[in-house]
This record gives sequence, C-alpha cells and structure tokens, in this order.
Amino acid sequence: FLGPADSITFTESGLRARVVVDQLDFASFPLTGYRIEGEAWAGRRGADLGGSFRRLEAQGSWVRSFGAHTLNLHARTALAEQAGESRLGRYALGGFHQLSGYQIDQLDGNAMLFLRAGWYRRLTRTPMLTRGFFVGATLEAGNVWQRREDISLNNSIIAGSIFVGADTPLGPVYLGYGRNDTGVGSAYLTLGPLFSF
Repeated sequence: FLGPADSITFTESGLRARVVVDQLDFASFPLTGYRIEGEAWAGRRGADLGGSFRRLEAQGSWVRSFGAHTLNLHARTALAEQAGESRLGRYALGGFHQLSGYQIDQLDGNAMLFLRAGWYRRLTRTPMLTRGFFVGATLEAGNVWQRREDISLNNSIIAGSIFVGADTPLGPVYLGYGRNDTGVGSAYLTLGPLFSF
C-alpha cells in the first residue's frame, strides 16, 4: 500500500461499455425475476502509471419463490489486465454474503470468481414500516487471484451465513453471522445494500 509520502499522479483515458437487464420485482429481498449485468473497460494510463489496462466484469442473479420460501442464486466474475503492479481497478471479496466471515474487502486481486446460493423466508406479510421480515441462509464459494493464470477451483473458499432481515424505508437491515472454511467467523449488523451491481 502507498503511504502519504508515496503518492502518485496519473491520468486515465479509455472507453467503457455497460449493459444491464433488470427484471427483479424488488431491489431488496426480491421474490422473483432475474438481473444480468456486463461491463467492459479499455484504455491507457499516463504519468506515474503508464501502460494499458482492460477490465471485464459480469454478474447475474436469478430468483424464484415457492410459497413463502425464496431461492436466490447469484454469480459474479471479473478480470483486470494491466501493466506493472498497479492496485487500481482490482476486485475484492469479503464481508457479509461476499465470503462471509472475512472483513469487508479483505481479499483482493485482479481476477475474481464468486457464486452464492441464498434462501430466505418471509416471516410476516404486514409489518409496520417494513415490506417484510425475513429469515435466511447463504452458501458461498469463490476467491480472488493476482493473475488470470492463477484461477483454480481447487483453492476456492467456501463460506456461509445465517441471518434475519427486514426491508425498511431506509433500506434493508440485516443481523447475521457468517463463517468460512478457513475457520474465520464474524457477526454482522448492516443497514443498506450488501453489494452493488
């Protein structure tokens, strides 16, 4: 990491293309639908960070309800190719529902692969000031790597979580606990979206 005395100056120019198809019925705790997003960047950096860069990102979610039970499947992959040892544009995992148990963005690298299967059940249909209370769990798998050549399912991390949550006017609220197969566990209290698309 760069310290205060190690500041750098750079310019970045390039092209960015993005496509989003969103058919989810709710942004938080959706009950049905799907969402797909793809993004591509290409350009060059100047000054202290010379060289070209490319980034490719894709993610998608599919949601289906069976009575009061909802299955939410999510997949995400990303790849950054850039000159030198730049840490710009890298990808991170860690935090609740993003390899639970780790701290937020504890793992970072230039390549990412992440899968999550989530289940939740609505506890009540008419709570005051909320759309509903939910109880649920997730099973998560993935990792980040420094180079595309390092990607391997053999060193993927497995994690999971249990939680209760509510969809409120201020955003989703979660109280949960997560743990991963490295033996790291964490308790979480969050207000607002857990991840952005």
